[in-house]
Amino acid sequence: MTFTIFIRPFINMRNFARTILKSESLTGTVLVTAALLANSFFSYLLQVFLARHFSVADFGTYNALLSFFAIMGVPIMVLSSSLVKVISDLSGRQERSILTQLFWKSMLFLFLSGIAIIFILILLKDILSDYMNIGDSALYLYLGVYIAGSLLSVGPQAFMQGLMRFKAFSLYVANMGVIRLIIPSVVVLLGYGVGGVYLGLGLSMLICTLIGFLIMKKNLVDLEKKDLTEEYKKIISFTMPLLILNLGMMSLNNIDVILVKKYFDAMTAGYYAGVVILGKIILFGAGSITIVMFPQISSLVSAKKSYLKKFWFFLWLQLTALAAGILAFSLAPNLIAKIFFGQQLLVSAQYLPLFSIFISMHVLINFILMFFIAINKTKASLVLVPAVLAQFVLISAWHSSIFSVITINIAITLIILASLTFYLYKITNSSAR
Repeated sequence: MTFTIFIRPFINMRNFARTILKSESLTGTVLVTAALLANSFFSYLLQVFLARHFSVADFGTYNALLSFFAIMGVPIMVLSSSLVKVISDLSGRQERSILTQLFWKSMLFLFLSGIAIIFILILLKDILSDYMNIGDSALYLYLGVYIAGSLLSVGPQAFMQGLMRFKAFSLYVANMGVIRLIIPSVVVLLGYGVGGVYLGLGLSMLICTLIGFLIMKKNLVDLEKKDLTEEYKKIISFTMPLLILNLGMMSLNNIDVILVKKYFDAMTAGYYAGVVILGKIILFGAGSITIVMFPQISSLVSAKKSYLKKFWFFLWLQLTALAAGILAFSLAPNLIAKIFFGQQLLVSAQYLPLFSIFISMHVLINFILMFFIAINKTKASLVLVPAVLAQFVLISAWHSSIFSVITINIAITLIILASLTFYLYKITNSSAR
């Protein structure tokens, strides 16, 4: 009896460990995190390659356009999240024929939207070139090809995530990172510059879309005509809050890069691009937790089941990942900068500790807002509208140094986070009751 009492805590710990390891939430999180880290790793290899083959000024131009792509790509994020929400609901009801038709209709819409974006950028390329202080206006045409290719890749990604096929999603995302490294790198080695990189990226996304088709085949049945009115209504109902959320989050994380390119010299813009690229290691790594959390919470809400226990699990997981990221960037900024960029962008290291705080708060804001979307509390994203406007005005007015830009970013995100935390406290208390 005494021996049993002695070993009981160890048995309980073992059983707890087994439960955690068998947890679908943890397994999905680990798989998706590993895939996104692999994707980010290959993306950073491309950045390292470009940093070593481009001048600092060209590297700054490439990343300024990349930030512009992130803001222009908001419709991609909006449609993807809306599709994930609807697909997770359909998956719970085993509506395979509706899922199949929705998949093909989505792909057609994405293709036509990509063509429209290319034409819009052709019409506006001179205006955009003047505003962003970029000499070659043709770069916007090449950027349009990349945006169009990225739009097409949304279909397979959203369906895999909504169907909670996390293994397939992880394979798809990891392969995407490899392809987006190889093709643009070859293009640069052939002698093409910034425009060539974006053409290579566009071709990479088309190849990834074809791979996505192959992965999705097992979930598609023979096409039969179904009424998709209800599904379209659901997608549209999520469009506006998700548009505000994604436009706000992308602007919050990219408008500073565009303004630095506008107000600072080319070298400083290149150094700031370096710190942004390094800081986004946290964004891509810790952000994977949101990808796994969203469909699972959404599915529980749809089934009218309790979701708070699942949410708290993901929240603590998110906070732990962010704390680890801030610690690493604060303790070894020079080492991290050297590993990725060598000596050329070592100046960027001085900004890393402060910038990691901004990025971490950005990730946490996105996590909380996506939770609100999953439980149908869509109005919370409205807090981003005045925040982004304030960020734009403050950086435009006070940009004496890169440190001042990052400080403004932190102040804005801190106010947003405080507002969302208060709202989260009210909602979770109400749900618990």
